[in-house]
Amino acid sequence: MTAPVVATLAHAVALGAVLVGNGFLTLALVLAGPPRAPRALAAVDGDAPPDLAVVRPLHGPDASGGRNNAALLGQRYGGATGFVFVASQAHDPGLVAAREAHGADPRVSFLVSESRLDTTDKAAGMIAAWRATTAPFIAFCDADMCLGPDDLAACMALFDEPDVAGVFAPALHLPSTVTQRLLAMIASGDKLITVRALERVGCLRLMEGGLMVVRRAALEATGSIDVLRGTVADDLRLATVLAAAGFRLRAGPAILHAQAACGFAGLARQYHRWMRCQRVESPGLLGLQLALHAVVVPLIAWLLDPTSRRAALLVVASLVWRLGLTAVVERSQLRPHGLRLGGWILLRPVADLLHFAACAAAFAVPSVRWGGRTYRFDRRAAPRPRTKTPPRWAVARRRAAVGPAIPASEFERAPEVQP
Repeated sequence: MTAPVVATLAHAVALGAVLVGNGFLTLALVLAGPPRAPRALAAVDGDAPPDLAVVRPLHGPDASGGRNNAALLGQRYGGATGFVFVASQAHDPGLVAAREAHGADPRVSFLVSESRLDTTDKAAGMIAAWRATTAPFIAFCDADMCLGPDDLAACMALFDEPDVAGVFAPALHLPSTVTQRLLAMIASGDKLITVRALERVGCLRLMEGGLMVVRRAALEATGSIDVLRGTVADDLRLATVLAAAGFRLRAGPAILHAQAACGFAGLARQYHRWMRCQRVESPGLLGLQLALHAVVVPLIAWLLDPTSRRAALLVVASLVWRLGLTAVVERSQLRPHGLRLGGWILLRPVADLLHFAACAAAFAVPSVRWGGRTYRFDRRAAPRPRTKTPPRWAVARRRAAVGPAIPASEFERAPEVQP
């Protein structure tokens, strides 16, 4: 194949990437519409709102100093609500702090989950809490999420039809470092309009684990909570299973999530885990992000033919398109939630390159580190711990302490394991 033919093909592929990549985000912005306001929770046929169990997996010290847990317990939801704090160890600092602060609250239970090599500590806690409760709706809320007083009620209001099986609140990451500001353009802006657009056309097949609520009957109709075993992406796995069974997913009002300041290496590991989760649950979608990247693909075409004005024009046109699109998303979608990017928008190309690198690493690097454990993915993309034996901290006292099912109306204190 001659050089002119290669250059022509590269230009054609670059043009397609620019039109498809930028066109998709533009269409998503149009379909997303204005920011969504919380809906009022209305009783159905005169009945009271359904019972709700709220599960918070804990791991390590509470970085918020108890503020996040207090906000969780302060939810203004009209139905009977019970709260379950669960950790993989009875002496986990987060669980100990939660017990000291809220042990006298009759709505609160404490669990110690089972430690398994094929399950993350978070997923094990979610499974244990699910089996320890009987409420028709189960909410899972990460420990680093600080909810507003009506966030749970806003999510529950979207269960207005029986085929709605899951509702989640998109998390907008409030950046505190330079790298976080760059990635916020993609992890917050692009993600938010994509979620809204997919929901509008009825194709939403994902959830976020920061705050998500699941209808118990729907998940049990598709199998059981054990679908969380063998995955690092508990939120994507639940969404995939529910959507494949024909149930609908919805996105509630967005939550502004303040990220803890961390170095580039820490943020890179976190972002790699997110992309690797997509690689496991939606490999085709992640592959399209690489093949149709609206910045990298035109750059490659230009590098193959650096003297071509057509290739240079594609690069410039794509960059201008993305800068303008990011500015509109920031003004129309992020600012109403209190997230401002300002002049950082001009560094959108750098953010795109970092995102492309993370997507490529999701295919090239088969391991992720999360929660103090390193998981290596096998050829079937199933995660497994690197070590065949439990690590030192996985001692015998980390056993299941789920106990009998806890009625959602009572939520008596669950049995605990003494260290």
